Amino acid sequence: MPETVKNLTEITHFASTSIPRRDNVMFFLLNRLLQYVKHICRLRMALTAIQYVEQTPQGGWRVSGTRVSLDSVIQAHLAGRSPEAIVGDFPTLTLEQVHGAIAFYLHNRPELDQYLKEQQARWEQLRQESEAQNKGLLDRLRAEKAR
Repeated sequence: MPETVKNLTEITHFASTSIPRRDNVMFFLLNRLLQYVKHICRLRMALTAIQYVEQTPQGGWRVSGTRVSLDSVIQAHLAGRSPEAIVGDFPTLTLEQVHGAIAFYLHNRPELDQYLKEQQARWEQLRQESEAQNKGLLDRLRAEKAR
């Protein structure tokens, strides 16, 4: 609980035990004022929420402010990599960004699992097309590697 709200809770408790019950109007007004201030504090906290992931105009997902794809972070997470290890793999990311990206994935799991499935199919199609277009070169490279 944020310090401001915690202090307001203490003030509310103090007011409820210190103001005589016969002064109901004062108690009511103070209580309403404290509820309003708590509400404002919660709104302020909500407005300062950080967006860890953003969608590109092409429909892909990136960790905000970086060129690291959300796909890369999710695949590493699903492979069992710890957030600290993922930061080691992608030094441009902070631990906070990795945790935020994983939280975004977990919150939107059905949609992002479908997105990942579509991405995998797309990459497989591109791989097959590339292999067909570069068959001669790939055959020569494979033959050289086999020697």
